[in-house]
Amino acid sequence: MYFFIIFSIFAQYLEAQIVVGKNPCEVCYNPINHKLYVSIAEASIIIVDGFNNEITDSIIGLFNNHSLAYNFLNNKLYCAYGSDSIAVIDGATNQIIKRIRSANTTGLGRSLYNPINNKIYFANHNSNNVSVIDGERDSLIKIIEEGIGEGPIHLCLSEHNNKIYCVNWGGNVSVISSDLDSVINVISVAPCPHSMCYNLRDKKVYVGHLYNPVVEIICTEGDTIITTINVGSDIVPFGMCYDSIHNKIYISTGANYVVVIDGETNNIIDVIYFYGWPWIVFFNPLNKKIYVSYENPWIPESSFVGIIDGSTGRKIDSISLYRRGAYYPFCLNPQENRVYIPHAWCDASGNPMDSVISIIKDNSEISESSTCFFEIKYFPNSFDPEYIILPFWIENIEIFEISGKLIKKERR
Repeated sequence: MYFFIIFSIFAQYLEAQIVVGKNPCEVCYNPINHKLYVSIAEASIIIVDGFNNEITDSIIGLFNNHSLAYNFLNNKLYCAYGSDSIAVIDGATNQIIKRIRSANTTGLGRSLYNPINNKIYFANHNSNNVSVIDGERDSLIKIIEEGIGEGPIHLCLSEHNNKIYCVNWGGNVSVISSDLDSVINVISVAPCPHSMCYNLRDKKVYVGHLYNPVVEIICTEGDTIITTINVGSDIVPFGMCYDSIHNKIYISTGANYVVVIDGETNNIIDVIYFYGWPWIVFFNPLNKKIYVSYENPWIPESSFVGIIDGSTGRKIDSISLYRRGAYYPFCLNPQENRVYIPHAWCDASGNPMDSVISIIKDNSEISESSTCFFEIKYFPNSFDPEYIILPFWIENIEIFEISGKLIKKERR
């Protein structure tokens, strides 16, 4: 047992740090070409090789870009930039193949790709609307304005009923039918809602708030708040993730702890303490672990990543990143089992500094029970199964008709 514990701790380590420029605000993974896209807010997207962590290319001229969405059905990247544009980028060549005029895309709003009907949604924080892009034709379908509240900032997909939940800074959640691309419900929530995650097993949406110590749980069947949980401290922006294997929700707080909620009972089942302020929480389904970035006030100019074992709920390691600014969502490279952490920070005068992408590598073996499933949905059901583009890390594929008949089975 002693040697097993040592192996578990040191299986994960800080593998590399890539200097990428000022304000890397988002990282997105392309599983087909095995590359990473790093959004640099000033003017570009940096391309990183998923095998050797080297910068191989860059896409320039995308000023004030801030939101990335990857479409695995057509191997394209969608990037909001400038004041009113979305760039469509070929995943194989890294070339901009189209520019779509949209609403005011500036601000902190996030994007979401819906594979059910091949659409991309952009929350336009400054213009109080949501842009909908057709992923097949790369064209603007609609700008949703009616029913969108003030300051839309975050989106999540309820897969079982094909609805998009949009959290609005003004104090509500807009429920969008992805079939109709219109708001079908507006749910009033506590002030300053900011973060959100979805529980597929129990069909619930969790809403966290900045400057407010509550988490509201929405039942997606009736779009009603079924309970409100007081977590004892303000929620950190984007500090929420769902452990789909153990059915738990992890929430970082403005204090020095992470709250764990049981997805079935809606009860707080654990509080995990850190030596500092936790920010981002991220679940890795490959190793069933949760990654938490936090800053220790007694160690200046440095961030850490605490690692929690999802099975036991115990903090098993802490890795120093030697840089501040780990405030943006993490990204997983499942082929290499790497977690990418963007840093964006400024000097004492508020000037953006050259930042890095920190890469945590897990060398422990992944058991068969930890297999990450990859579901592809086509609606309407009219396609040739011989021409489906799949990520190269998928080894087995089975395609069924709606009747349940197996029409294709392949092992790579």
